[in-house]
Amino acid sequence: MVVVMARLTLLRGAVASGEGVVRLAPCFACQDPPPAEERWLASISEPHLSLIAIGARRIPLRDAIDDLRQWFLGPGAPDWNVLARYCRGRITLQPLADCETLPAAQRLTLAAAETTTLRHPHAFALFCLHGQGLVNRVTFQHPLSLSDGRLTPDELFVAGEAARRGIQVRNSSDRERLVLLQILGAGAAPPTTSPSAAPPTS
Repeated sequence: MVVVMARLTLLRGAVASGEGVVRLAPCFACQDPPPAEERWLASISEPHLSLIAIGARRIPLRDAIDDLRQWFLGPGAPDWNVLARYCRGRITLQPLADCETLPAAQRLTLAAAETTTLRHPHAFALFCLHGQGLVNRVTFQHPLSLSDGRLTPDELFVAGEAARRGIQVRNSSDRERLVLLQILGAGAAPPTTSPSAAPPTS
C-alpha cells in the first residue's frame, strides 16, 4: 500500500509540474537490436508498454491510467486504446483486440518561433518529428540519434483536462520549423489549433 501511495503521489506531482503534460520514455519495437527509427508510441498493450518518465523512475502509462483515470483521461472519457507503431517516418495505427475502430493521427507544423494553442476533448500524445520546442512547461526535441535505453525528449502524453483546457506549443527555434505527430484515441476528431503568436516575417 505504501508503494502504491508513493507511486500515486509521484504521478500527481508529474502531472501538476508539467501542467498536464508528462514525458514518455521510448518504447522500441524490436529489442535485438532496436532500430533507432522503429518505436511504439503511447501504447498500453503488452508487450509494447509505454512508460512515463519521472526523473529516474519509469511507470507504465497503462498503470497510471488505471490508477488515476480522471487525472489522465478525465471523467466520462473513452478508454485510451492507442496502438501506434512508428517506423522510418511512417506510422501504423492498429486497433486493440477489444476495439473495432482505429486511433487517429495527424501532423502539426509550426514555423520558426511560432506558438499555437492545441485543444481536444480527450487526452492525446505528441511525438516530435523535427525541431525543438516547449509544451506548457515541458521541453522536447527530435533527437539526432537514438540508442537503446537512453531517454529521448521527443514523446509526450497530454492528460485529458490539459487537452480540453488547451496546451501551448511553442517552437523554440528562430530558424527551423517544428513538426509534431498528434496521436488520438479511436474515433477522436483531430485537435483544433489557434495561433497565439504569428511567426516573424523577416
